[in-house]
Amino acid sequence: MQVNLEASPLVQQVCAFFRDREVPAWLVGGFVRDALLGRPTNDVDVAVETDGLRWARELADALDGAFVPLDPEHDTGRVVVREAKGVTYVDVAAFRAPTLEEDLRARDFTVNALAADVRTGEVVDATGGLADLNRFRLRVIRPSTFQQDPVRLLRAVRLAVSLSFTLEPETEARVRAEAGLLTRAAAERVLIELIKMLEGNTLAALLLMDDLRLLPFVLPELAACQGEEQPPPHTLDVYGHTLEMLAKLERLWPWRSGPDEAWAERFWGRPLGRHRQPLTRYLEERVTFALSRRALLKLAVLLHDVGKPPTRSVDERGRIHFYRHEHVGARLAAERLRALRFPERAVRWVERIVRHHMRPFHLSRSSRPSRRALYRYFRDTGDAAPAIALHSVADHLAKGGAHALDDLRRVAHRVWDAYFRPDELLVNPRPLLDGHALQRLGIPPGPELGRLLERLKEAQAVGAVRTVEEAEQYVRRVWATWHSGNAKETTEKQQ
Repeated sequence: MQVNLEASPLVQQVCAFFRDREVPAWLVGGFVRDALLGRPTNDVDVAVETDGLRWARELADALDGAFVPLDPEHDTGRVVVREAKGVTYVDVAAFRAPTLEEDLRARDFTVNALAADVRTGEVVDATGGLADLNRFRLRVIRPSTFQQDPVRLLRAVRLAVSLSFTLEPETEARVRAEAGLLTRAAAERVLIELIKMLEGNTLAALLLMDDLRLLPFVLPELAACQGEEQPPPHTLDVYGHTLEMLAKLERLWPWRSGPDEAWAERFWGRPLGRHRQPLTRYLEERVTFALSRRALLKLAVLLHDVGKPPTRSVDERGRIHFYRHEHVGARLAAERLRALRFPERAVRWVERIVRHHMRPFHLSRSSRPSRRALYRYFRDTGDAAPAIALHSVADHLAKGGAHALDDLRRVAHRVWDAYFRPDELLVNPRPLLDGHALQRLGIPPGPELGRLLERLKEAQAVGAVRTVEEAEQYVRRVWATWHSGNAKETTEKQQ
């Protein structure tokens, strides 16, 4: 069997580079697997007998790419190539064993232990990977696979889901038996696998992770939600509700084609048309280099109710309550994501969603939320505001009831209108007066000056202040009110 070495111009260039220099080299791992399956990939892995870093550096020069010393200890370098279709990574690694066959046998799964000669494309199969590939089966190469690298436990989940493969029975049993090994895995490497699951079919990955008993070692706060009963209108426990909400969120994304797209059109109605493109662009934008808002919104769904188990209470009528669960949940979510080494910007973004995920529902209690209420919503949620609105609708759908759904849907449209069209006065008003102007009016520097600026922004948002003159009058009036109140309070205390 052969791999097509002309699959892309970049692969042709990589193979030609090693052929021209008469360097024995093989395309290996996931690239060969995906090439044989006819799957597109932006990762190319190359194995050489020695000098992996040297050849990676020279390849980067030849491809006009960036060189990264990926793993100097194992003589592995990375070449980052920017193409019109996106970024492609070419990793060049020296053998980790004396021969190619031994190097392949040291890998994780048989379907990842295939190699293709850069001269001919001829496939080398040292572990039976071709047979497993034809059976759509994931099988470990050695009994010690997970002990040698516990992160492979999560990789088994990710590959099974992304490839639509099944785990070979012995491999599946081994994952369950050795799930606890994940406690030895470096958080940074767990993070990499988790990010890939969030960017893919997250629900399927979560279900498999739970079935294989891995969930408590990755997201223990979510695992603790299993069996936590909820009062009506909920029909599921906290964990079941979370899964249902993730499924609903997938259907609500408006850019999907097929039956879900038709369902979303019917659900959202005519306003979906004006929100489709801006909401799509918004969710696909990167909060960090590796994480889109779409992926982080799914993560927020998984963590949005983790504050319920620790805040559970039962009143005298036997009704269950979870008072302030969103605030406790925000803290727990942030702690978990920091433990997993998520970038701080991503942590804060998810934390905002968890903390404020009830806000759109509160806004929906009014037939038409006031500009003041909407301004405060945008003030507190920042660039997470559109995501929280979508999150809230999915949350409500997952409860199983239709009560107040129309009101919540109207709030989501109102939020998106203000954010995407945009209504700058509502979303992010620029104060008519700055700190220097307030000081010229006799306001001294300090916390009260900041409070005055915030009050001024809110007054502008609701239309109470429109000009500089009105702003000056407003500031003087508020300042006088504050200090007349303080003087009265001081007099009362002295008496």
